[in-house]
Amino acid sequence: MPAEMLDAPLPQDPDAWGEIAFQRFCTPAASRYRSADHHVLVERARFHLANASAVRVRMAEGELRAYVFDPEGAWNGASVLLVHGWTSEASFMAAFAEF
Repeated sequence: MPAEMLDAPLPQDPDAWGEIAFQRFCTPAASRYRSADHHVLVERARFHLANASAVRVRMAEGELRAYVFDPEGAWNGASVLLVHGWTSEASFMAAFAEF
C-alpha cells in the first residue's frame, strides 16, 4: 500500500481498512531499546529452545519460523499456539512450553 494512502482521508471501505491494518502489522517499527544485559538474557532463554524442533511454515507471502515442543510422557491431546511480537525473541517465550 502506498504511504500516501496512510496520509489520505480515512476510507469507509472495510477492505481498505483491512489492507492498512495488514500493512502496519507486517511493517512494525523495530524497538531500539535493549537492556544492558540483553545478550545475557537471550543466552539464558535460548537454553529452552534446545528441546524444540525448528520448522518452517511456508505460505504464499513467505515463510514463518516455528518451534515444536514435544511433551514428556503421555500427551493429553491439548495443543497451544504461542505467538510473540515481530521485534521479540522466540526464546523468551519458550519457557511456557515446559508447563
